[in-house]
Amino acid sequence: MNPENTLLGLITGGRYTQSSDLPTARQVGSSAIDSIIEADNKRKSKVLFESGKNIFGKPTDKFTQGDLDNLVMGLISPRGVLPKSSKVDDIIDKIKNDPHSPIFSPRTLPVKERAEFYGKAIGQAQRGDPEEAMVKVQKALGGGVLGGAIEPMGDILNRMYFYAGRYPGSMGVTREKIDRVLSYLKHPYGFAKEHKENVISNARFSKVPVKEYENNLNKALKEYGKAHSNLPANYNEVQGLIKEANEEFAEQNWKKVIENLETVKGYMDEGVESFTKRILK
Repeated sequence: MNPENTLLGLITGGRYTQSSDLPTARQVGSSAIDSIIEADNKRKSKVLFESGKNIFGKPTDKFTQGDLDNLVMGLISPRGVLPKSSKVDDIIDKIKNDPHSPIFSPRTLPVKERAEFYGKAIGQAQRGDPEEAMVKVQKALGGGVLGGAIEPMGDILNRMYFYAGRYPGSMGVTREKIDRVLSYLKHPYGFAKEHKENVISNARFSKVPVKEYENNLNKALKEYGKAHSNLPANYNEVQGLIKEANEEFAEQNWKKVIENLETVKGYMDEGVESFTKRILK
């Protein structure tokens, strides 16, 4: 049958002949998510100010729309815009410039400066490579439960150590992130089962072999795990549990992710004061 002989064929320019040819709601949703992510990345990459020199003659990086978004939301350190807070920023610079230097112990810092150190070196740093890696995973997936779970999963350390312009962050907001991840992973339908169905559906919609689609996704997940592994979140037990949970998420070891997150929730149940002491050790 000539596609243009049907009403649907006329409406769609011959792309679809009958209703059974139409994409499913899940497939349409996956395509829409891809478009949204691509458009947002393009918007964020728009350069507002080119690189050059400031009034002191110091070189400056280009300033993008994404940088402005983050600055307004209080998600990045205003380094380069406002003066450094000296001691803590100098310590972070030394660690970045010489990762093989003697191990630094945050416990040598007063509590307030320790909170700032964790907030910048871990909390705000999460908005860099780990955040970019998360977006790449969502794009590689194209829509599905894993994409819904990975966003709050990656945000946990950020909210724990930096929120609303203060160090440390918010236990309440951090708990919301953990609860959201657990609601996905512990859903009665089966997270792994639904994720597998999402991959198959998205691969078919994209007209890509399922194995190839899965390999591309796993590659993006590996980069996500690596980005979180590079965060210096090894100074206390809670940091280690969340860091490991992100690494295990990348390996799709859902049981271990659940175990670590529920351990952290147990510590939260002891109260704000107790939990704050734990995360600032």
